[in-house]
Amino acid sequence: MFANFKPLLLLFLLFPLFNYSQAQSGPDDSVVYHSALSNTISYFYANSKSVCTCLLGKEYIASPFSFSEGSPYFLEAGAREGTLLYDHVFYDSVHLLYDELQDELVFVDESHRVMLLNEKIERFSLLGHPFINLAEQGFFELLYEGNSTLLKREEKKVRKVNSFSAEDRVIDTRPVYYIRKEDHLVRIDGKETFVKLWGNYEKEISAFIKHNKIKFKKDLDSDYGRVTAFCDQLSPVK
Repeated sequence: MFANFKPLLLLFLLFPLFNYSQAQSGPDDSVVYHSALSNTISYFYANSKSVCTCLLGKEYIASPFSFSEGSPYFLEAGAREGTLLYDHVFYDSVHLLYDELQDELVFVDESHRVMLLNEKIERFSLLGHPFINLAEQGFFELLYEGNSTLLKREEKKVRKVNSFSAEDRVIDTRPVYYIRKEDHLVRIDGKETFVKLWGNYEKEISAFIKHNKIKFKKDLDSDYGRVTAFCDQLSPVK
């Protein structure tokens, strides 16, 4: 019933604008009218299409196993409010669930859990963490974006362990960092390989790391991000 009501709602919203256009004839009034009309149509489109577009996907089926340690989900969280750029339409304040074990993004509302079509997902954010879609390579958290791009993926693996009662399953999570330049994606295997990506600037980069007391231990996201921003000013990735 509500779906059939939406076109009537659009006509109701636009009706005052049609009357306004007939009563006003000046050029300035015409600009105001067309601006208001465009804003109304854009607002209606984004809001009326949000559920319909997001439901273009498959039913989400979570892992049938329970885990004594770790979680399949990003930051071990359930569905959280976030943003989504899906099929060229931006949605704000939608509830999303990112299953890192299956590398799938799930749209959640009161009655649905829909696994969205990966090819239509351009970007999304959860708990203040932005992600981009690199097609066949999957989703990456965006830590820094400039001439070079610093990306992160959390690799999750299921491991069986023996306990006193039964065989338990745990999920091990390991962060992996990448530098992307145009279509070139390079995995970072530590501080040394990271520094060597910028060619002959190892001396300058090492001095920057030492001066800023960057240890690459506790907060790798911030440490790699600061150094990437500095390196971006020196030279492109080799």
